[in-house]
Amino acid sequence: MATARIVISEFLWEEGLAELNHRTQVTYDRTLHGDRARLRREVATAKALIVRNQTIVDDELLRLGPELRVVGRLGVGLDNIDLRAAYDRGIEVVYAPEANAVSVAEYTIGAAIALCRKLVQAHLHAAAGGWDRLRFRGLELTGKIAGIIGLGRIGELVARRLRAFGLRLLAFDPRIAEADLSVVENGIRLVSWKDLFAQSDLITLHVPLTPETANLVGRTELGWMKPTAFLINTSRGGVLDEEALHEALTEQRIGGAALDVRRHEPPSPPAADPDFSRFDNVLLTPHIAGLTEEADVKVTRTVLRDVQRVLRGDAPRFPASGELLTFPRPAKTNGG
Repeated sequence: MATARIVISEFLWEEGLAELNHRTQVTYDRTLHGDRARLRREVATAKALIVRNQTIVDDELLRLGPELRVVGRLGVGLDNIDLRAAYDRGIEVVYAPEANAVSVAEYTIGAAIALCRKLVQAHLHAAAGGWDRLRFRGLELTGKIAGIIGLGRIGELVARRLRAFGLRLLAFDPRIAEADLSVVENGIRLVSWKDLFAQSDLITLHVPLTPETANLVGRTELGWMKPTAFLINTSRGGVLDEEALHEALTEQRIGGAALDVRRHEPPSPPAADPDFSRFDNVLLTPHIAGLTEEADVKVTRTVLRDVQRVLRGDAPRFPASGELLTFPRPAKTNGG
């Protein structure tokens, strides 16, 4: 087999590079995604391109790589890759659909606890020398109702963990039936779109960003929420109407939110992106839900092994098939 050139434009578990075939020539630069001109030059002679979510793999970039055979996505989301353009050019796209699922699920639980118990605010208060205990009286998770939007692998793991905390579980996912094992085993009740927002004390989003899910949660949905309810988004910033959320928080129409992902990453100045930093009931993190040491190892190994399978002429274990990317948009004309 001739030497295959692999270009890696974002960070990964660097020890995993040792697993690559000795016939592989690797160009690894974790900042390459920010230098579009150089990225174009590197792709021109590459057989494989490995990215995270900051590298825009569009038709223009793919067109510049006549030898490209595979694009590896270090993670789950595929919204930064033009899948249609890749498939039309015969370029396989592989990803790691389950490798960071546990990390995201654990983050979701942590965010839920932080919101309910006002942990961040209490820490800042105590670190500044304060000791006002009554100011930070919080809420228990036990007995509350959680609404899960999207019952894929991550959504199911979140459901298991929330159930262990004693929450009652609602879910909305048109792809899932009441007889499905994930629903039955976790005691989940599938409800309408409107009922999930209206009944839940905690709502967590676990859907991909596609044309169907862009601004999936907006003013209408936020208007259905309880004034004490919390919203957690670890999926993609684009599935949530940020302006609508900012308005709801400003008008104190919901209890708070945890945002690990944003419409633009990093967010632009307030003139372009809403500024959530002024709210003491909002938890902001820089897209770290799936970023743990354990997840990074699993993601890297999963993607690098699949990339090598494709370069050998074998079928990948985790191709980015179109079926995995769909999440039907709820019909809103009937209110539910």
